[in-house]
Amino acid sequence: MLELKNIKKNYRIGENVQTVLKGVTIRFRKNEFASILGASGSGKTTLLNIIGGLDHYDAGELIIDGISTKNYQDYHWDNYRNHRIGFIFQSYNLISHQTILSNVELALTLSGISKKIRRKKAKEALIKVGLKDHLNKRPNQLSGGQMQRVAIARALVNNPEIILADEPTGALDSETSLQIMEILKEVAKEKLVIMVTHNPELAKIYSTRIIELKDGLVLKDSNPYNEEYKTEKRKTQQKKSMSFKTSLGLSFNNLLTKKGRTFLTAFAGSIGILGIALILALSSGVSNYVEEMERKSLADFPLVLEENSYDFTKLLEDERLLKSKYKLLTGTYPKKEDELILIIGQDQIIPDSILYALDIKDRKNLTNDLEKIKQGEKISGESTHFSYEEIMNTTYKLILNTDYYQKENGRYKNYSEDKKYLEETIKKGLDLKIVGILQTKEDTTTKNVIGYTPFLTKYVLEKISKTELYQEQKNNREINVLTGEKFDGLTNTYEQNCQKLGIADLENPNKISLYPTNFESKEQILAFIEDYNKEKTKNNQKELVVSYTDVMNTVVSGITSIVNTISFILIGFVAISLMVSSIMIAIITYISVLERTKEIGILRAIGASKKDVIRVFKSETIIEGLLAGLLGISITLFVCLPLNAIIEALIGIDHIAQLPLIDASILMALSVLLTLIAGLIPSKIASKKDPVEALRGE
Repeated sequence: MLELKNIKKNYRIGENVQTVLKGVTIRFRKNEFASILGASGSGKTTLLNIIGGLDHYDAGELIIDGISTKNYQDYHWDNYRNHRIGFIFQSYNLISHQTILSNVELALTLSGISKKIRRKKAKEALIKVGLKDHLNKRPNQLSGGQMQRVAIARALVNNPEIILADEPTGALDSETSLQIMEILKEVAKEKLVIMVTHNPELAKIYSTRIIELKDGLVLKDSNPYNEEYKTEKRKTQQKKSMSFKTSLGLSFNNLLTKKGRTFLTAFAGSIGILGIALILALSSGVSNYVEEMERKSLADFPLVLEENSYDFTKLLEDERLLKSKYKLLTGTYPKKEDELILIIGQDQIIPDSILYALDIKDRKNLTNDLEKIKQGEKISGESTHFSYEEIMNTTYKLILNTDYYQKENGRYKNYSEDKKYLEETIKKGLDLKIVGILQTKEDTTTKNVIGYTPFLTKYVLEKISKTELYQEQKNNREINVLTGEKFDGLTNTYEQNCQKLGIADLENPNKISLYPTNFESKEQILAFIEDYNKEKTKNNQKELVVSYTDVMNTVVSGITSIVNTISFILIGFVAISLMVSSIMIAIITYISVLERTKEIGILRAIGASKKDVIRVFKSETIIEGLLAGLLGISITLFVCLPLNAIIEALIGIDHIAQLPLIDASILMALSVLLTLIAGLIPSKIASKKDPVEALRGE
């Protein structure tokens, strides 16, 4: 089963080479209690470590089940230690931050056994060695004898074939030593127990075989085994890696033992995250505020498809849009060409200039006030109150732009200053009346204005189109019919004259205003226009390409670009602290590697691979990264509360600092990623530690 042939081992110390084993040959039975005796430096522990795969021989052969281990790779040795070897050490080598139940479970975890089964087996092993009432205690809560019992339970729990005990009673009193030896004697009935000891009396009482070493050679063997091994076919057991959950548990428990340092490390790591989170919160809040302004202005600044010009003339014709933006205070929505509606702000205050313009306030008072101002006198600042009924009783007359002109001697004369002519013209005008009052639901620029229906627009255009002036100007695009002069194309154009006279062609508009009800609709419209333009450009129909103006978006985009630029610059500066934090976490992780050297040795001794060790320390950095991220985000959210209160008090904008969930998630991921990267080198260093040297570390 287990055979050593001419095993040699040298250690290099500086330029000197020390030979520890000079050619050891031993064959072991399947089950026996073999004790290895010898003075210090005789090679006992080195031999035990080579048998256990913790140390490697320089020459000779270690044969397991008739197969040489000369070509074994790391994963072969890891698998061998995990499935076939159980170690019992003089100093117990328990992981201090784990319960004794978790210590015993660990070997089973590395074997890939499910939690339920490994918990059951670990309990049974601990009960078997008399620790039923101590399952959830930590090693520092146990006596030396109890800790050695835990070590024995851990060695046995995976049902290995070989138990290697290195001075198992060396740190125990006589009574406890006998108890431990009784346990090992019982184990040796079914397994191969190889014990290294300085105590020949105990060895003679309990061992079935005593092997004495001297100067790296076998001096005596009380019961050598020379028979032929029976060939047994064995099913190769695949070594499974430590689960991520297990590595997290090991690291988390270790961090809990150093709460103060863990918190300070996480806090230091959170500073960069905190800085960036605050910048993003303010940036996002400002962007949201600007977008909200844009949303509120959908009805004020429509998308304008234009032929060659743009103006801000309002045309409110979508009742759904009106209802979403305004509240009807009294009356009804206008339905006919002669019906108007007054739009007022949330404060229901209408400036005097608007009241005079709408003839709601007596214009004689305006004349008197202007006269007083000219003479340097003060005017009354008292507000005047009007009922809805007073406003609703106001009526108006509509006259057309073309009504100001009359043709005389082949030319058109402007009668806008002729009072008598105007009076007669006004009498013939269309009667208009206010049928309702709307109040804005939110702050918007569309307030204190008169709204009208598209029916009125159509009425005006139809009336103008029937005038002689319209017909003459439409049929003569080269001459200004008002002056008889040619259009110069600069200061005087056909389009300008049409605009002055109110002339328009519904079949050929120079502008179309679109009022989206929400951002989604707006984006769909823009996408449609872009697709249309691409198609026309592709087909060489550039004359059919539609140009449009999105004034509010242009303004908002400009503001957003400025905010984003400033944010990126600030984030760039703050990112330096992130780099510093990462370097610091790398240093802390390296310190943790040094502190947990023995734990690394223990893990390797029970079959953990180098990758498993890397995973443990990666898990530690992940936890630190999560804590740093959570701390940074939490502090940010806390700081946002007084910050928002201060900003609201100063400039009246509430909740300006808002950290979006997606940004918080990205920052959390960034924190974990950076700490994970920071821990790569220390983790690699940990995995390369020699198991034997690691077990000697403190």
